[in-house]
Amino acid sequence: VSISSATLNSTYDPGRRNHGWLVPLGVHKIVCSSPGLIVTADVHRRSKVVKRRKLKKSLAGGKSIEQKKKKKSIKKRIGNAVSPRKKRTEKEEYERRVKNIKTTTTAVTQDLLLPSGTHVEISETRIHGGRVRGKVCWEEEVTVELDADLVEEMKRQEEIVEMMAKVRVSPSKKKAFFGRKQDRKGGGAEEDVVAQTVPYSSNLSLNEIPPPSPRQQKKSRSPSPLTTIKYTGWISLQWAGAVGNYEKDEAMKRRRNTINVLKENKVDDYLPHLIADEDDGPWSQPLPLGVYRIGNDYTSVFDTPEANSNCIGTLNSGDVIEVVETKVVMMKRRVSESEGLSMLTSDFEGIRTVRARCMMSSDDSSASKKRFKSGWITLSEEGKSDRDHSGTASPIPVGAHVVSSKEPLMSYSGSQIKSILPSGSCMEVDATRLEFDETENVKCDCGQESSYPVIAVKALISLGGYATLSTHPMSKSSQCACGKEVVTNPRHYAEPVALGVYKIVHPDGVFLTEGIGPNTPIVTTLKQNACAEVVETRVEEGCVRGKINIFLSCDLSEMGDKNTGWISLFEPPSFVWAELVSE
Repeated sequence: VSISSATLNSTYDPGRRNHGWLVPLGVHKIVCSSPGLIVTADVHRRSKVVKRRKLKKSLAGGKSIEQKKKKKSIKKRIGNAVSPRKKRTEKEEYERRVKNIKTTTTAVTQDLLLPSGTHVEISETRIHGGRVRGKVCWEEEVTVELDADLVEEMKRQEEIVEMMAKVRVSPSKKKAFFGRKQDRKGGGAEEDVVAQTVPYSSNLSLNEIPPPSPRQQKKSRSPSPLTTIKYTGWISLQWAGAVGNYEKDEAMKRRRNTINVLKENKVDDYLPHLIADEDDGPWSQPLPLGVYRIGNDYTSVFDTPEANSNCIGTLNSGDVIEVVETKVVMMKRRVSESEGLSMLTSDFEGIRTVRARCMMSSDDSSASKKRFKSGWITLSEEGKSDRDHSGTASPIPVGAHVVSSKEPLMSYSGSQIKSILPSGSCMEVDATRLEFDETENVKCDCGQESSYPVIAVKALISLGGYATLSTHPMSKSSQCACGKEVVTNPRHYAEPVALGVYKIVHPDGVFLTEGIGPNTPIVTTLKQNACAEVVETRVEEGCVRGKINIFLSCDLSEMGDKNTGWISLFEPPSFVWAELVSE
């Protein structure tokens, strides 16, 4: 079963219609357990594993250039060391010594594993082995690994350079040496005296060591540029179907048996011995499309997703955008000078970056027919945690929302009213989008009302139709007919139910069920004061339900093999089973 992007954009619903068969294309984040997902060459998960190519540098056998130089006469070393040539800094001397180390480079291969936290771009999906399999194109730079002996030799050279930097040659000894050198032109009687009087070159100052000869400079080559390699293969995304999956039941049995055997053998850390795509899943999470809110000022907007793109504008904190496409691109970043090992690898490193194409309000207010423009922003970078990029842009969450406006909230399908939601009631949001052709009225102190253009955040709700979650003015003020400037502010009509740790407050506790509905099979009962982490919310029969994955301070002995489920959080207007403790 292959799913086109057009079909996904029109039919994919992250809410109730996501029954395990339909998975969106685009950028996914790997969320599996350690060590990661194996990339196979074919859709069959038991097919040949894709091999990653790497380069390995090792310390060559034999004597290095530095060791061969020790055979030269002491007199020549001292003469070269103190001769008045171009000065060399400590950093330059260390680089010279490291580049003169003899190394051998060999090519090695290993299984291509995608660890948790990385982002991949899914271009095609199929069902195989009870799993939804996704085709990925993994792009990376050729990495260079350094042998332990080579790293040790580099550290030894660094210690030598530091010792040389601490010693300085006194002017009197330098003057005495050059005086004896002039006397030697008439005869060689002072040669033994020079060897006894002048210190060894290892005791001289670094800034008096001469640069390499032109012949040596020719041999000194800069590191070769990075080479990009693309790997194509298949990974498991999630189990196919919600119930009746024979392959899932068999995989869970094998996993439990493996864990029991490892525990009998007293293996504490058994996760590396397990297969990542044989647990409950899902093993990847698609980056959601829809409306995002900017969290940082001066967020750059680019014209293309590539690294050499031009900045066409900036976004400020509180701005709203609509993400319509996500893409993984490879950026090149210069290695920090503190990372001394980069001299034997490369001056640059490849950084996998997630870019998003988004629609935003246009700066040109005169363009009445087109009030929006498009551009690309950065959502995440490899090597940085989600917390580092959480302020760049965060999606307006789907799931349960509570009407926060005093007036009833109405949903429309075209011009037809689909539903009327009173204040305090709850609704389930399936998707979000922006509308740029909306207006609102604001009242001036003089009593007159004036309209101003706004960007409206619309939500497709499960009851049918689109409802307005919030509006954001396109300018900070609006001019009234009386000539005064009236300040305009965003307006919010509904707020999402927060995710996080909830505490059971009902005296009788709450049932933990297998499915979303409250009438699905009961797994166990969470007693009063038990805590659980809610990772997803839905609305069922007017009640807000929460999916929990992590249980805290509660007895789970009755749960058996189940490690997830659904509980009731609250039902407007006043019935409450659990309260939020921390987000």
